[in-house]
Amino acid sequence: AALRAAEMTRDKNRTPLHWSNAVNGGFSPANVEPWLPVNPNYAEGINAKDQQDNPISMLNYYKRLVRIRKQTPALIEGEYKPVHEKADDYVAFLRYTPAQTVLVVLNYSPNHHELKFSVPDKKTARILFSSAGRSKKDEPLSQLSLGAFEVLIAELA
Repeated sequence: AALRAAEMTRDKNRTPLHWSNAVNGGFSPANVEPWLPVNPNYAEGINAKDQQDNPISMLNYYKRLVRIRKQTPALIEGEYKPVHEKADDYVAFLRYTPAQTVLVVLNYSPNHHELKFSVPDKKTARILFSSAGRSKKDEPLSQLSLGAFEVLIAELA
């Protein structure tokens, strides 16, 4: 029964981010064997302590996304409207309130895309978040480029 449970369980898929680069990822003392094996990558920067200080870490990536969501009313309570519904390589949608419209584009492919969006009364995309680290903050909505595997969140004006 224990062998069957070990084969069927999802425990191995539910490993949290390690706390630090200490033995056992900082979860338990060195002289204790954890319930689940600890991934050895905790010593290679895949831990909360190391990622807090790294501005391009996954931890800080998600912190930026959460902060943008909390500061953007359209993402919190806005209506949802899909755009470019027939695209195979990316997903694009609007979240909007009477006061704010936000475009979200997720490129799931290794391909670069030149996109044209037409939204009434909106001409500019003010970049709130880009996984590609764009330096330009405002881009014309009629010629928006999207890099390979890029995530883009922009407020439309």
